[in-house]
Amino acid sequence: MKYGESIVPYPRLRLKLLNVLLQEYPQELDFMVDTGFEGSLLVSEDVYRFFEVGEIPRKYWRIYRSLSGVIPMRTAKSIVLLGDERIETYVESPLMGKGKMIVGREVLRFLRLLMDGPERQTCIVTPEK
Repeated sequence: MKYGESIVPYPRLRLKLLNVLLQEYPQELDFMVDTGFEGSLLVSEDVYRFFEVGEIPRKYWRIYRSLSGVIPMRTAKSIVLLGDERIETYVESPLMGKGKMIVGREVLRFLRLLMDGPERQTCIVTPEK
């Protein structure tokens, strides 16, 4: 997948997701790769609505600290589809604000990811057997 364009181009991934009812989100979602985000999948408020059916109790919502302060995240269970593999994870969206589309370390740890800066491409690789 081609890098996203910004002041500095950024690696991105397109992922297919399911909610806890095993309903597939209508399209693949485009995420910015962020190794500085320790969470799973940060999504926009409108995308989060599809996953609300799997929302966990508020006392278990995650809280992150950022330069702008403490940010509580609405958190719901979800599934990432990677070929035949399913990765159970969470989608998160800020309680206040619109959110962004970011894939963090909690999901990245399952992937063999090539970020080719000179070619400005990201791809998931599979080892030869």
